[in-house]
Formats: sequence, structure tokens, C-alpha cells
Amino acid sequence: LRKQQKAHDDLNNAIERVIQQEMDRKRRAARTSAGISSPASSGADRLSGVFSQNKGILPWPVKKGSITGYFGRQDHPTIKGIKITNNGIDIRTSKGAEVYAIFEGKVAGTQYIPGYKHTVIIQHGNYYSVYSNLEQIFVKRNDSIKNGQRVGVVGTKSPDLHFEIWQDKTRQNPVHWIKN
Repeated sequence: LRKQQKAHDDLNNAIERVIQQEMDRKRRAARTSAGISSPASSGADRLSGVFSQNKGILPWPVKKGSITGYFGRQDHPTIKGIKITNNGIDIRTSKGAEVYAIFEGKVAGTQYIPGYKHTVIIQHGNYYSVYSNLEQIFVKRNDSIKNGQRVGVVGTKSPDLHFEIWQDKTRQNPVHWIKN
């Protein structure tokens, strides 16, 4: 349980660090342009607006799967009396299943985190989608991503994708964002 908690904390810290770096970069760019709207900032605003308009209709990040872990604070699935917090959802899929970007954007970061394997964070303006427990990834930082682009594959031992959505530094429930 301690190992799982450490992996969870490491993932959360990595995500927050990447998001903070992107927010700092945007703030510096805004100061540099001295209040003049730059194409980059207006592009990010447009992307955020379009992303938010797709709430509830975004595609799943895998072709087939079922949710095995839900967002929020809940009882531990096997240890009685223990509460856990899930910052996203866990999707059980097939071994080696491909994982796809739910929306266009830019890779804000990739990282290897013991317990969560490879993680990809894609920025969609002020929103971020996070894909963890990837055995292999096909993207790198600053890559432009198209909607539905393949970003990686889940493992063959543990075919569970951990998936999160953030709005700046606020965690969102992915179930509210993807198609039912």
C-alpha cells in the first residue's frame, strides 16, 4: 500500500510540475508581449474553448475498455477501512492496447514513474489530458498532437490505463468528459 501511495504521489507531483511549468511559460510570454495578444496565446485560448465545448463527447483514449477505478475519494478495493483518492479513472483494456489522444494539443511532458510506467501529458490550451501506465510511448515533449493520434500502448502484464483530465491545476472527473 505504501508503494502504491508513493507511486500515486510521484505521479501527482510530476503532473503538477509539468502544468506549473506550462503556466509559468504562458505568464512569461504574456509579459513579454506587454499585453498584446499574441497568436500563441489566442491559439491556446481557442483550444481551451473548443476543448471545453466537447465536455461529455470526447472519445475514449482506448478503443475498448471498462472503467475499473473511479475518480475521487473511495474505499480501497481490497483493504477494509482504508480510503484512497483517485485523481482520474482506471480503464481495463486488452494487453498491449493502443492509447489515443482524446483531443488535439501539444505534448507538455513525458515521464517514467515507477508504479505508473510511462506517462504522457498533453496540453489542450488550459486543459491537460494525462495517460499513465504506458509500456511504450510514441510522442515526445513539444510534439503537436492530432485528435485520435496514437500516443502509446498499455502493458502486457497490467492492461490498465490510468487517465486524468486537469483544467490548469484543478483535477476534473474524466467520466464527465468522455462519451458514455
